Amino acid sequence: MPNTEKLLVSIYQAGSYDKALSLARDLIECNPVNKLALTILGASLLKMGQILEALSTFERQISLYPEDGDAHFHLGVTYRLLGRLSEAEDHYRIATKLNPATPEFHINLGFVLNELKRYREAVECCEKAISMGIRQPGIFVNLGNSLRGMGDYEKALSAYSEAANIDPSSAQAHNNMGTIYFEFGDLLQAETHYIKSIELHKSSKSRISDLAEVYRNLGDIYRYLLRDGDALSSYQEAFSLDPSGVGCEAAVWMSIHCYLSFEFPAFRTYLEAAKPLMQELKERKRTFQIYWLYLDRLKTWIEKNNARNLPDPAMEKIYCIGDSHSLSSSGVKVFYKRKNYQIISKWIGGCKQWHLAVEKNNKHKVYFENVLKNLPCSSVVMISVGEIDCRINEGIIAASKKYPNLSLESIATSTVTQFMDYLDKISSRYGLKIILSGVPAVNSANIHFSRDDLDKLAYVIGLVNSLMCKLSENYGFDFLDLYSMTHSESGVSGGSFHIDSVHLVPAAIIEAFEKNLIENHNYVIEV
Repeated sequence: MPNTEKLLVSIYQAGSYDKALSLARDLIECNPVNKLALTILGASLLKMGQILEALSTFERQISLYPEDGDAHFHLGVTYRLLGRLSEAEDHYRIATKLNPATPEFHINLGFVLNELKRYREAVECCEKAISMGIRQPGIFVNLGNSLRGMGDYEKALSAYSEAANIDPSSAQAHNNMGTIYFEFGDLLQAETHYIKSIELHKSSKSRISDLAEVYRNLGDIYRYLLRDGDALSSYQEAFSLDPSGVGCEAAVWMSIHCYLSFEFPAFRTYLEAAKPLMQELKERKRTFQIYWLYLDRLKTWIEKNNARNLPDPAMEKIYCIGDSHSLSSSGVKVFYKRKNYQIISKWIGGCKQWHLAVEKNNKHKVYFENVLKNLPCSSVVMISVGEIDCRINEGIIAASKKYPNLSLESIATSTVTQFMDYLDKISSRYGLKIILSGVPAVNSANIHFSRDDLDKLAYVIGLVNSLMCKLSENYGFDFLDLYSMTHSESGVSGGSFHIDSVHLVPAAIIEAFEKNLIENHNYVIEV
């Protein structure tokens, strides 16, 4: 029997999993409690993609050997493959208690904790394995991912750099370094690492989806560098490589580009191409799904109201720079300062007032300034940033939970004041005339918050608008009061101006310029 077990191990290690499977079953038939045969049976089933059969095998093994750390580890691996992360964590933890000196157990527990977004615990697991002398690049990549999840970008970059030092061929390390440099606003460094990652992926023939992800990331860099042609080429490459996966995410960004460029047939084509991502359940897809729904509703609204606007070269321009709310303004024609204007939107996805207010560079601030310095001199610019600062799990409310000694009022005042100070300086630097767009009330018909959360959300939105309106007068910015036209006595909207829970229909922008513009500018535009 020992010779047969040695043969079983050698067959498995040679990668002949079907033969290992057959021999393991023969051994188990002779001896149902053969621990080695049960282990290799389960492992072979995993390698062959028969995950549920593997699960049954490892559960049987644990029932026989409840104190076997390896069995708990393998069951943890199986649960993770099934997406049952909490159960995977349970068995990895048992494995680490039974065999605390086995680094692999701590490493895999760290992977699961990172996926569960329990980043601090994941960091501890990675550091435990590293303290045991393990120098695998994957550990340092996971350490970097967990540190990034905690917002510690400097240490995350150091971890990724260490992974690349250990394995210079690690495409993932370079991709993740590119992502950190992108967050820092160092776009050229990010570009360098993404290009290196692409080269390494191609030379190693890694997963197509991983290569597609780097192309999508590189497209983001080119978009922020205002190299739209290169951005589209990178997004198109991502879509060509993985049209039903990462490519769908790239297609959403391409649809936005085409929408803002008035290329409506291409906009519809890319939006339709991105539709498969709406079937995804992964949380990382959520942002793309929200944008897809928003864009689809904009498309439907435009078609229903025959409101497709084409660029009018003879008309003066207002440049709207902002988060997703800037999309509703794209192409809209408004009457302002006794003249007709057309709004040209420049989109900075995910941008908060906080990103522009802080002194340190970040990707949003760099892109914002890249856009501004490329506008014609003395341009009229509408700033549409602030709604994300008011969300229930982000910005001001999230900061008040993190720093309970600070009030909502003090955090909001600090955020808006520093943001407005920045706008004052930057508008003076580039000779711009500023219209500050307010934050619309949230549409209560499309959200599912508790009454307390809804009241808090309404209060913060009202507070931020009040601060922006008051400070606009001090700085001489015109203020587009979207809040007054959308909120009711309860502080939320009935939805008549909304296209979804937070965004407005394009017609609302026109009406706001007609009825809800507070003019504070001390200049007059010649007619």
